[in-house]
Amino acid sequence: MTIKIKICGLSSQEQIEMVRVSGAEMCGFIFADPSPRRIEPEYAERNFFSKAASDIERVAVFVDADSNYIERCVASVKANLIQLHGDETIDRCVEIKNSFGLPIIKAFGISNELDLASSERYCDVVDYFLFDAKPDIGLNKQRGGLNKTFDWSILENWKGGDYYLSGGLNEDNINDAIKFSSASVIDVSSGVENEPGSKDKEKINNFVKITRMAYERKND
Repeated sequence: MTIKIKICGLSSQEQIEMVRVSGAEMCGFIFADPSPRRIEPEYAERNFFSKAASDIERVAVFVDADSNYIERCVASVKANLIQLHGDETIDRCVEIKNSFGLPIIKAFGISNELDLASSERYCDVVDYFLFDAKPDIGLNKQRGGLNKTFDWSILENWKGGDYYLSGGLNEDNINDAIKFSSASVIDVSSGVENEPGSKDKEKINNFVKITRMAYERKND
């Protein structure tokens, strides 16, 4: 298995180009409130995001969205994958997968063993899991991009399929994150920013380089 890197929360052609040049394989577009990285499908289409990111994988990220909105957003970036970061039920995940025919990434906030165990119910439904820090409780709380880590050792007990690792990752902690997890995809957003929504080219390049080196060391 080789590791992939996803840079999430892109909002301009300039940011997409940063990701492409860095060698990361995936980019993520947030179509959900209350993220400071949210974009609208009309904006993505008007700025030709699908063309700018045509040679890397494009992930459309949603939180409890209706199907009409998902359809508009997926089309706007010609998404390869759909990421569900809300409270989507098993039935809803099946419905979305059947409707759009795209692989589904289901995100789960993890703070203890019970959180991990509850996500296993989705094993026969979704294609990939994404484990993130658990957000604060309450309505209208941001689900991802929180610059918040969790105890990666919890993932030692994971019995399901391939997973993405997210949550407060940056160039200072990615070595430990890879050492203590078996993620197939590393997902970063706030860790390569100067401020929420403002991606930094040098941070992206450093993160990608350090992640590759850490993975190579683990698998020597």
